[in-house]
Amino acid sequence: MTDRKTIPAYELLIRRGLCADVQDATRWVTQGKVFVDDMRIEDVAEFVRKNGEARLAQIILPDWGFPIVLSFLGDMSRFWWVVDIQQGPFDGLWIYENAENEARHDDAFVEFEGLGDTSTYLLKPGTFPELAEHLIIDEHSYIAAFSSTDPGAALAHFRRFYLEYQGTYDEGWRKGSELLLIYPDGWWEVYTQNGDIERQMRIAEQAASQDGESAGAPSPPVS
Repeated sequence: MTDRKTIPAYELLIRRGLCADVQDATRWVTQGKVFVDDMRIEDVAEFVRKNGEARLAQIILPDWGFPIVLSFLGDMSRFWWVVDIQQGPFDGLWIYENAENEARHDDAFVEFEGLGDTSTYLLKPGTFPELAEHLIIDEHSYIAAFSSTDPGAALAHFRRFYLEYQGTYDEGWRKGSELLLIYPDGWWEVYTQNGDIERQMRIAEQAASQDGESAGAPSPPVS
Protein backbone atom coordinates (compact mmCIF):
# COMPACT_ATOMS: atom_id res chain seq x y z
CA MET A 1 0.00 0.00 0.00
CA THR A 2 1.33 3.45 -0.91
CA ASP A 3 2.01 5.69 2.06
CA ARG A 4 -0.05 8.87 1.92
CA LYS A 5 0.53 11.85 4.16
CA THR A 6 -2.62 12.52 6.13
CA ILE A 7 -3.32 15.21 8.71
CA PRO A 8 -6.21 15.43 11.18
CA ALA A 9 -9.05 17.37 9.63
CA TYR A 10 -9.33 19.66 12.65
CA GLU A 11 -5.64 20.61 12.25
CA LEU A 12 -6.20 21.55 8.62
CA LEU A 13 -9.17 23.72 9.56
CA ILE A 14 -7.01 25.60 12.04
CA ARG A 15 -4.13 25.96 9.60
CA ARG A 16 -6.40 27.46 6.96
CA GLY A 17 -7.87 29.95 9.44
CA LEU A 18 -11.37 28.42 9.27
CA CYS A 19 -11.36 27.65 12.99
CA ALA A 20 -9.52 29.23 15.89
CA ASP A 21 -8.63 26.18 17.99
CA VAL A 22 -9.13 22.45 18.40
CA GLN A 23 -12.36 22.87 20.37
CA ASP A 24 -13.82 25.01 17.61
CA ALA A 25 -12.60 22.71 14.82
CA THR A 26 -13.73 19.40 16.30
CA ARG A 27 -17.34 20.51 15.91
CA TRP A 28 -16.84 19.75 12.21
CA VAL A 29 -15.20 16.34 12.53
CA THR A 30 -15.90 13.23 14.57
CA GLN A 31 -14.06 14.01 17.77
CA GLY A 32 -11.04 14.99 15.67
CA LYS A 33 -10.62 11.41 14.42
CA VAL A 34 -11.54 11.96 10.77
CA PHE A 35 -8.49 12.14 8.52
CA VAL A 36 -8.48 13.72 5.08
CA ASP A 37 -5.96 14.01 2.29
CA ASP A 38 -4.34 17.43 2.44
CA MET A 39 -5.25 18.01 -1.21
CA ARG A 40 -8.93 17.87 -0.31
CA ILE A 41 -9.01 20.53 2.38
CA GLU A 42 -11.25 22.67 0.19
CA ASP A 43 -13.92 19.97 0.45
CA VAL A 44 -13.70 20.25 4.22
CA ALA A 45 -13.80 24.04 3.99
CA GLU A 46 -16.91 23.89 1.81
CA PHE A 47 -18.55 21.53 4.30
CA VAL A 48 -17.91 24.03 7.09
CA ARG A 49 -19.33 26.89 5.05
CA LYS A 50 -22.48 24.97 4.09
CA ASN A 51 -23.24 23.39 7.45
CA GLY A 52 -23.02 26.26 9.84
CA GLU A 53 -22.39 29.93 10.36
CA ALA A 54 -18.75 30.92 9.95
CA ARG A 55 -16.90 31.80 13.10
CA LEU A 56 -16.70 35.58 13.50
CA ALA A 57 -14.04 37.07 15.75
CA GLN A 58 -14.77 40.32 17.57
CA ILE A 59 -11.94 42.41 18.99
CA ILE A 60 -12.27 45.71 20.86
CA LEU A 61 -9.48 48.27 20.57
CA PRO A 62 -9.15 51.67 22.28
CA ASP A 63 -9.38 55.10 20.69
CA TRP A 64 -6.26 54.80 18.55
CA GLY A 65 -5.72 56.69 15.33
CA PHE A 66 -6.70 54.79 12.20
CA PRO A 67 -3.05 54.47 11.00
CA ILE A 68 -2.11 52.81 14.32
CA VAL A 69 -4.88 50.21 13.97
CA LEU A 70 -3.73 49.45 10.43
CA SER A 71 -0.10 49.16 11.50
CA PHE A 72 -0.89 45.73 13.01
CA LEU A 73 -2.23 44.33 9.74
CA GLY A 74 0.97 43.96 7.73
CA ASP A 75 0.55 43.77 3.95
CA MET A 76 -2.74 45.34 2.80
CA SER A 77 -1.95 45.62 -0.91
CA ARG A 78 -4.61 43.05 -1.90
CA PHE A 79 -7.50 44.83 -0.19
CA TRP A 80 -10.24 46.86 -1.77
CA TRP A 81 -11.82 49.17 0.80
CA VAL A 82 -15.42 50.19 1.39
CA VAL A 83 -15.86 53.21 3.65
CA ASP A 84 -19.03 54.76 4.97
CA ILE A 85 -18.19 58.05 6.65
CA GLN A 86 -20.45 61.09 6.86
CA GLN A 87 -17.67 63.64 6.40
CA GLY A 88 -15.01 63.81 3.72
CA PRO A 89 -14.16 61.00 3.69
CA PHE A 90 -10.70 62.63 3.36
CA ASP A 91 -9.41 65.82 4.91
CA GLY A 92 -10.09 68.74 2.58
CA LEU A 93 -7.14 70.75 3.88
CA TRP A 94 -4.81 67.95 2.79
CA ILE A 95 -6.58 67.41 -0.55
CA TYR A 96 -6.32 71.02 -1.68
CA GLU A 97 -2.90 71.71 -0.24
CA ASN A 98 -1.44 71.02 -3.68
CA ALA A 99 -2.28 69.48 -7.05
CA GLU A 100 -0.39 66.28 -6.28
CA ASN A 101 -2.55 65.58 -3.21
CA GLU A 102 -5.72 66.31 -5.16
CA ALA A 103 -4.70 63.92 -7.93
CA ARG A 104 -3.81 61.16 -5.44
CA HIS A 105 -7.16 61.64 -3.69
CA ASP A 106 -9.14 61.45 -6.91
CA ASP A 107 -7.27 58.35 -8.06
CA ALA A 108 -8.19 56.45 -4.88
CA PHE A 109 -11.89 56.26 -5.77
CA VAL A 110 -13.68 53.90 -8.12
CA GLU A 111 -16.14 56.08 -9.99
CA PHE A 112 -19.34 54.74 -11.57
CA GLU A 113 -22.94 55.77 -12.06
CA GLY A 114 -26.20 54.47 -10.69
CA LEU A 115 -25.93 54.82 -6.92
CA GLY A 116 -26.95 58.46 -6.50
CA ASP A 117 -25.89 60.45 -3.46
CA THR A 118 -24.17 58.23 -0.92
CA SER A 119 -21.63 58.37 1.89
CA THR A 120 -20.42 54.87 0.94
CA TYR A 121 -17.34 54.71 -1.28
CA LEU A 122 -15.22 52.04 -2.94
CA LEU A 123 -11.46 52.70 -2.71
CA LYS A 124 -8.77 50.99 -4.73
CA PRO A 125 -6.08 48.65 -3.37
CA GLY A 126 -3.11 50.66 -2.12
CA THR A 127 -5.25 53.46 -0.68
CA PHE A 128 -4.40 52.34 2.83
CA PRO A 129 -2.14 52.63 4.66
CA GLU A 130 -0.81 55.39 2.36
CA LEU A 131 -3.75 57.76 2.90
CA ALA A 132 -4.85 56.50 6.32
CA GLU A 133 -3.73 59.61 8.20
CA HIS A 134 -5.94 61.78 5.97
CA LEU A 135 -9.17 59.79 6.46
CA ILE A 136 -11.70 61.62 8.62
CA ILE A 137 -12.95 59.28 11.34
CA ASP A 138 -16.25 60.39 12.85
CA GLU A 139 -18.98 58.79 14.92
CA HIS A 140 -20.23 55.53 13.40
CA SER A 141 -17.53 55.21 10.75
CA TYR A 142 -17.49 51.90 8.86
CA ILE A 143 -14.36 50.68 7.05
CA ALA A 144 -14.43 47.27 5.36
CA ALA A 145 -11.79 45.36 3.41
CA PHE A 146 -12.14 42.50 0.94
CA SER A 147 -9.84 40.82 -1.58
CA SER A 148 -10.35 40.59 -5.33
CA THR A 149 -7.97 40.31 -8.27
CA ASP A 150 -10.71 41.31 -10.71
CA PRO A 151 -11.89 44.96 -10.73
CA GLY A 152 -15.24 43.89 -12.19
CA ALA A 153 -15.80 41.41 -9.36
CA ALA A 154 -14.75 44.05 -6.83
CA LEU A 155 -17.31 46.47 -8.22
CA ALA A 156 -20.03 43.79 -8.09
CA HIS A 157 -19.12 43.09 -4.47
CA PHE A 158 -19.34 46.79 -3.66
CA ARG A 159 -22.80 46.99 -5.20
CA ARG A 160 -23.88 44.28 -2.77
CA PHE A 161 -22.60 46.45 0.05
CA TYR A 162 -24.67 49.34 -1.20
CA LEU A 163 -27.82 47.57 -2.35
CA GLU A 164 -28.08 44.53 -0.05
CA TYR A 165 -26.14 45.28 3.12
CA GLN A 166 -27.19 48.86 3.82
CA GLY A 167 -30.39 47.87 5.57
CA THR A 168 -28.58 45.50 7.93
CA TYR A 169 -25.52 47.58 8.63
CA ASP A 170 -23.62 45.58 11.23
CA GLU A 171 -24.71 42.08 10.21
CA GLY A 172 -24.48 42.68 6.48
CA TRP A 173 -21.13 44.42 6.54
CA ARG A 174 -19.65 41.67 8.69
CA LYS A 175 -20.77 39.03 6.20
CA GLY A 176 -19.41 40.96 3.24
CA SER A 177 -15.95 41.71 4.63
CA GLU A 178 -12.71 39.94 5.34
CA LEU A 179 -12.10 42.74 7.82
CA LEU A 180 -14.59 45.22 9.24
CA LEU A 181 -13.58 48.17 11.41
CA ILE A 182 -16.34 50.10 13.13
CA TYR A 183 -15.68 53.27 15.10
CA PRO A 184 -18.85 53.84 17.22
CA ASP A 185 -17.38 56.85 19.07
CA GLY A 186 -14.29 56.52 21.24
CA TRP A 187 -13.28 52.90 20.53
CA TRP A 188 -12.84 50.44 17.64
CA GLU A 189 -14.78 47.24 17.01
CA VAL A 190 -12.93 44.80 14.75
CA TYR A 191 -14.68 41.86 13.06
CA THR A 192 -13.12 39.18 10.88
CA GLN A 193 -13.59 35.59 9.73
CA ASN A 194 -9.98 35.45 8.49
CA GLY A 195 -7.67 33.57 10.85
CA ASP A 196 -4.53 35.49 9.84
CA ILE A 197 -6.20 38.85 10.36
CA GLU A 198 -7.56 37.71 13.70
CA ARG A 199 -4.09 36.75 14.88
CA GLN A 200 -2.75 40.16 13.86
CA MET A 201 -5.57 41.96 15.61
CA ARG A 202 -5.10 39.85 18.75
CA ILE A 203 -1.57 41.27 18.89
CA ALA A 204 -3.11 44.74 18.82
CA GLU A 205 -5.57 43.69 21.54
CA GLN A 206 -2.69 42.46 23.68
CA ALA A 207 -0.78 45.72 23.15
CA ALA A 208 -3.84 47.66 24.28
CA SER A 209 -4.23 45.44 27.34
CA GLN A 210 -0.58 45.86 28.32
CA ASP A 211 -0.56 49.61 27.86
CA GLY A 212 -3.94 50.18 29.47
CA GLU A 213 -5.33 53.67 29.21
CA SER A 214 -1.99 54.97 27.92
CA ALA A 215 -2.32 52.92 24.73
CA GLY A 216 -2.86 55.99 22.58
CA ALA A 217 0.27 55.40 20.52
CA PRO A 218 1.69 51.88 20.79
CA SER A 219 4.79 51.03 18.82
CA PRO A 220 3.92 49.43 15.46
CA PRO A 221 4.70 45.69 15.41
CA VAL A 222 8.02 44.61 13.94
CA SER A 223 7.41 42.89 10.60
